[in-house]
Amino acid sequence: MNREHYVIGAGLSGLIWAFYHPNYKIISSDVGGRFKEIAGPRFIKKTEWTERLLTDLNLPRNKKEVKVGYMDGHVLRSECTPSMKAIYLRKTGRFHLDSQSYMSDGESVFDAWDIDPNRFVEALRAEVGMDRILYGKVNALDSQKRLIHLSNNGKLYYNNLVSTIPFNMFWFFYYPTIQVEIHAGLPTIFVKAIPTGLYSRRRVREFSQYDYIYDCCEASWFHRVNILDKSTGLSSFETHKNDYEGLGGLNFFGIEYKITDIKRMENCQITTNPPKYPKLNNIMFLGRFAEWNHKIRTSEVIEKSIKYNANLETSK
Repeated sequence: MNREHYVIGAGLSGLIWAFYHPNYKIISSDVGGRFKEIAGPRFIKKTEWTERLLTDLNLPRNKKEVKVGYMDGHVLRSECTPSMKAIYLRKTGRFHLDSQSYMSDGESVFDAWDIDPNRFVEALRAEVGMDRILYGKVNALDSQKRLIHLSNNGKLYYNNLVSTIPFNMFWFFYYPTIQVEIHAGLPTIFVKAIPTGLYSRRRVREFSQYDYIYDCCEASWFHRVNILDKSTGLSSFETHKNDYEGLGGLNFFGIEYKITDIKRMENCQITTNPPKYPKLNNIMFLGRFAEWNHKIRTSEVIEKSIKYNANLETSK
C-alpha cells in the first residue's frame, strides 16, 4: 500500500506549505482560494520570514507603511481603546476568543510588503508544479485507516496530512462523524463601492490617509473598510450580516457610495468555544480558517512552514 503526504486545500496556506515541503501533494478543486478573490488588504506584514518567502519566489519586495484607522461612532481615530475593541469583537461574534490576532493587534502603523495577489498565487503554483496538485474534493476521511475518500470515488492513503481548509468543513467530512459546535451564519460579504454624487472631499481625504479602517460602532452594518484606491476613494466594505442586500448605494461616515460589486465568502464560521474533538495523529491544521480560533496569520503560516522544514532537515 502506497502512502504519501497530502495537503487539503490550495489556498495561500496550502500552497506555502507545499512550496517548502516538496514531498507533499495538494488535494483541491481550486488553486488560490480566498486570497485571489477577496477585496481585502493586499499586503503581508513585513517579517524576516515573509521577506524570505518573497526572495525564494523571486518576487519584488515592495515595502509600504500600513496605517490603520478605528471608527468610534462618527469619529475616526488613529488608536483603538479597549472598549472599542470589545465592541468590534462582539459585533463580529468573536467575543469569546483570544483577541490578540484581531484588529491588527491594535497597531496603528506597521511595515508590510505590497503584493499583487494574482502574481503571488501564480508564483507559488508554478513553483509547486501542476504534477503535485490533484484536482478533486475530499468526501470523507478515515483517520484510523489514514484513508481519504474523494468525491469521484477515488481513495488516497496518507502518511501525514495537513488541513488548510476551514475548520468546520474538515469536521463535516471527518469519519466517523462527530458533533462539533459551530458558530453558524458568519459569511463575510465584501461590498465594493466608490464615492459618488455630493460628498465631503475632506472626509474622503481623511479616510484615504488609512489603508483600512475598523468600524467599532455597534449599530453599523460593517466591521471593516479597506481603502483600495486612495485617489478615487474606491473601497471594500466588509460585513457578517446575513441579510445584507446592496441596493445600489450606501452611506458611510456621511459619504454617499455607489456599489460596484458584491462578493460573498462562505465558511467563515468559528466555533463558540474550544471544541472537544479527538486528537488525530498524523494530521496538522494550518491557516487562519483551519484552526478553530482563527488565531494564526499568514506571516505565521510562512514562519511555521519554514521552521518546520528546517527542523526536519536538522533531525536527519
